[in-house]
Amino acid sequence: MTTVLIEFDGVLHECEPAQVPDPARTLTRRFDPVPHGPPIATGRALVERLRAEGHAVAVFSDRASWMDGLRGIQRWLKANGFPPRLPIRSEPLIFDVLISSRVVAAAADADAMISEVDRKLKEGANDVGQPEPASE
Repeated sequence: MTTVLIEFDGVLHECEPAQVPDPARTLTRRFDPVPHGPPIATGRALVERLRAEGHAVAVFSDRASWMDGLRGIQRWLKANGFPPRLPIRSEPLIFDVLISSRVVAAAADADAMISEVDRKLKEGANDVGQPEPASE
């Protein structure tokens, strides 16, 4: 079974740049770890498809470093119809594949994103959002 770690902000949750956690703590306005943005249209379909294909799916977010953020993500996932009991991690501990926000930015629609994820999984890539290496 492949463990797929999905980045919360940018893959599942749409947020403004000022809402993204800042590990260096250099934000000029207070960071609210509770997610308030809308879901990204392709996110739930991606989670459901990966689970249907037998992958173990977990969510990664720096927001989960704060108890308010962890509880907020749990409530947000439930309110937006995501499958129940998705594990939420504050650090990318152990996984086979990481789906980052870069794959969403590059995909035109849900089918294109899921196709790209499927392609990378078949290739054995461990970071689906990484750009292709430059050919020499």
